[in-house]
Amino acid sequence: EGGGDDEALASARREQVAGLEAALRETARARDASGEAAKAAGRATEEAITAKEAAAKEATDALAALQEALEGERARAEAAAQEAQEARQALEEARSALDAEKGRAEEAVERAKKLAAKAKALEDEAEGADKWAALDRAHEELHEAEQAQIALRTEKETLDAALREASSAIGSLYKATTGADASGTATGGVGISLGKEDAKGAQGKKVQVIRVKGMEGGGSALESDKIHVGDTIVEVDGTSVSGREVKDVLALVRGPAGSSVTIKARRANAVFTVELARGGGDSGPSLGDLAREGTAAVAELRSRLAAAEQGAGEGATAGAARAKEAEHAR
Repeated sequence: EGGGDDEALASARREQVAGLEAALRETARARDASGEAAKAAGRATEEAITAKEAAAKEATDALAALQEALEGERARAEAAAQEAQEARQALEEARSALDAEKGRAEEAVERAKKLAAKAKALEDEAEGADKWAALDRAHEELHEAEQAQIALRTEKETLDAALREASSAIGSLYKATTGADASGTATGGVGISLGKEDAKGAQGKKVQVIRVKGMEGGGSALESDKIHVGDTIVEVDGTSVSGREVKDVLALVRGPAGSSVTIKARRANAVFTVELARGGGDSGPSLGDLAREGTAAVAELRSRLAAAEQGAGEGATAGAARAKEAEHAR
């Protein structure tokens, strides 16, 4: 019996030891699993922080690009408003000049008519007894007619130069403001703003590239969803933009409203080509009317001045003829 009890006790102890060993193994596995979970949690936290920082940087870059695009659009809008105001002011000045020169031209025509009438009166007077006095007066009236003709011609030349400058200024301001010439031919772009940035070129060398900085609502670039902010412009209609300024590239992109432009761009390491339609501006027709109105006013003024000059010339010619006849009569 004593031997049986010892064996049972030993068996119980072995079972107890086996249970403890199993418990220790489970504890070790749990500890290992906890360590792995802690490592996984650490990695997840690091990845979350990295993703958060990347998202914050992207948001900051996007905000900066948007701010730059807004500043550019605001500057262009202010410049366009200033140029439009200058165009209107130039037109008002042309109108004032037209009114003033119209009055002077009409006065010159009236003077020429009066001189012709005086010359006719002198002719009648020359037929009387006092032909000497009539001849002197005829020469005086002829001299006045010639001086009036010279003064009118000088005024016309001066005004012609001023009107050419005004007409050129109106056309230039209109084209700079709306992208259209004075005939009303509108031009447009695709609704993108560009900027120049430093980048790594071949063999790690620093180069400057033209990148899309912003997209305008309603433009074909935004609507097509084929070109994005951050894309690098490579060519425009087959012309390389390497080494060009932003304004020169924008000039290549712009063209007649309704026409298309082909842009080759790079995104990451992929190069692609898109064809976009050029739009047109809303301010073109009103400023076009202003430019055409100014041009018409200039043409009308020149026509009136030409008529006045012709009238003065005819008056001087008639005066000369009367003076010659009076001298012959003497």
